[in-house]
Formats: sequence, structure tokens, C-alpha cells
Amino acid sequence: GGSPHREFVIALNLCPGRARVKAMSTGPSPARRPARSSGKRAGDRSAARQASLRVHNLTLVLRHILEATSPPSRADIATATGLTRATVSVLVDRLLRAELIRELEPLTPQRAGRPAIPLAPASGTIAAIGIEVNVDYLGVCALDLAGEQVSERMVTGDFRNSDPRLVLAGVAALAAEVVTDLQNDGIRVVGACVALPGLVDSRSGPLRHAPNLGWRDLDVGLMLREHAVFRGLPVRLRSEERRVG
Repeated sequence: GGSPHREFVIALNLCPGRARVKAMSTGPSPARRPARSSGKRAGDRSAARQASLRVHNLTLVLRHILEATSPPSRADIATATGLTRATVSVLVDRLLRAELIRELEPLTPQRAGRPAIPLAPASGTIAAIGIEVNVDYLGVCALDLAGEQVSERMVTGDFRNSDPRLVLAGVAALAAEVVTDLQNDGIRVVGACVALPGLVDSRSGPLRHAPNLGWRDLDVGLMLREHAVFRGLPVRLRSEERRVG
């Protein structure tokens, strides 16, 4: 599989302080409205575009740092993304304050000028939970942005032709232990990804068929959210077989 913990972080609202942009209701044409109202709508649209662009650029920079084969500097990111160095510096500062990335030791400059500071994913600040339901074990682990495993639980058993509610209750109990570990270490949990030995028709939609488990047409995400540990937490599904749709 891939690195689902990174997908969740990319999807975070990286600009929590930005102004809300209200949806405009349909009504009279702009020509019939006072100039002030028309200007307000234009301002709202401009704010929306700026907020959207800011999130896009933050995502672009963060993704570049997460996926880089070696820690890039601000100048490297500017070159790779086409953003100005000033813009990259502002975005990097925001990502640093959000504890999504960290600065490494400065590199020794090969020529005159300030040394480049490499940037890397933050360790031990944010994590996502990976869950695997298999015929002979249940596993739950947590990975941080640097790809380091920060907690793990696993139990073995025979889950062929099993009761899904009992099995998912067991998964929830394991996940609760992992979340407790993370909370004790001051690590935020941003989501969970569940790997299932069957066919699912979307990331969050129902499990169509897991013949080895004896499960069919189950909304696994909804069933997990019945447990406190998953309430309010984004839950995605992954199939170990071909995904439908």
C-alpha cells in the first residue's frame, strides 16, 4: 500500500484563520443592486480565490517536502514548484508553526551566501491510524508524517465467517489503546485507513464482499463510527483486492 497518513495531512485545513466566505444567494442582477453590494460580492469572490490559492500553494509545498527523496531547501522548493522564494518562505513558516515540517541542520555553503536549511516532515506531531482486518489477525498501527511507527497493537484469531460487529468492536478497542498512546505523547490523530480482504466500491463506501470473512454489503466506516474512538475521525477504506467503481 501507500502512505495513507500523508493523504490525511494533505487534506487538513492548513489555513484555519482564514475568513469564511459566505455563499451568495440568487437574486436581482448586479446592475440593480447598489454599488456597495456589488463590491462586497466582488470582495467575497476575491477572498475565496485568495483562500483557495493559499491552500493550494500550502498543499503543493507540503507535498513536495513529504515526497522528496532528500530534504529540500526553500530555494529547491521554489525551483520545483515555480513559486517565488518570498512566497515559499511565507508558506514554509506557516507549515513550521503548524508542526507539519521541521528544519534540519544548515548545509555547509559551497559558495558565498547564507547556508541552505533542509526541510523534512515533522516527527511525533501528527499521525494517522492504519487498520488491517484479516482472517487470522487484527492489526492497528500509527504512523507519523516522517513515516515512523509510533504505536502498534495486534491480536491473532480465527475471523473466518465472523460476526462483523464483534470483530469491529475488537478493532475499536485496539484503536483506543493506540490513540491513548498517541495522546500521552502529545501526538494528534488526523484519520484512519482500514484495509479489508474484499471488494469495496469507494474509499468510504460499503464493503461489497469479503468471502474469507463471510462479510457482504457492510458500511464498515459507519459501523466503526459507532465507537467513540472513531467519532469525528475521517475513516477511509482500502481493499486488498480490486476496488469497484
